[in-house]
Amino acid sequence: MKEYRVYTCAITPCVGTGTPLAVIPHVVGQATRSYVIPHTDQYYVVYAVDTADNISAPSATVFANVVAPNAVSNPRIQ
Repeated sequence: MKEYRVYTCAITPCVGTGTPLAVIPHVVGQATRSYVIPHTDQYYVVYAVDTADNISAPSATVFANVVAPNAVSNPRIQ
């Protein structure tokens, strides 16, 4: 495994098109998104990419309802 590509959408189904929100090296395994818009609904989908640049099928879509920044000190989606 080389990396994971994370995409975000405002609606579902969320599909990975355009520029990914994050490209996470496989050895890292997690990412923190700190630039969210409060009081919004966001959907996330992840694709795995191997060392030959083969891209997997999308993960299950994950839903997040973003709360106000003062309510959560370090929001993370894992």
